[in-house]
Amino acid sequence: MAEEVSHSRLFQLDFAYLDVAWTLVFYAAVWRRCSRKAAEGQPTAWAVWKIGQYFGFFALLADYVAMYLLDGRRTISFPEGGSMGAVETGVFFMWFDWINGSTIMMWAMLVVEDLLSKEKPTQPGGTPWALLIAVPACFWAVPALSQADWVHLDDRVLLADRPTDDGP
Repeated sequence: MAEEVSHSRLFQLDFAYLDVAWTLVFYAAVWRRCSRKAAEGQPTAWAVWKIGQYFGFFALLADYVAMYLLDGRRTISFPEGGSMGAVETGVFFMWFDWINGSTIMMWAMLVVEDLLSKEKPTQPGGTPWALLIAVPACFWAVPALSQADWVHLDDRVLLADRPTDDGP
């Protein structure tokens, strides 16, 4: 008989707000790049954007719809007390799954596309260096920035919990 184990993660809301702001800048840069490539007549100009969005949407469906709404095993709560309703939890999963999932996928595809491309990042047509370093920079900078004394957007903490079966 499998034993149920809970996998939990704490999220500081300061981190979430900074991450969303950083990600929206990344989204705007990818959108601009896709628009430029489409204007140049490249038929696959929007492939990176579309595949990233499909991946993020699938992650949202898996976590929010399947695990939270249908199965009821995925929970988001405030450790200091209180839980979140379906709408607030949906917004959390839009950020955590769709926005961050699509960002990671788009970034990975840009890196691979650039490695396979004849154009280099410093040449016209290549992926700008800023896009190639944006996601790793966010990964390392946002957690540190969210701990800074001058950042006090929302000091609350969320607890995301996902029970899983641990083996046979």
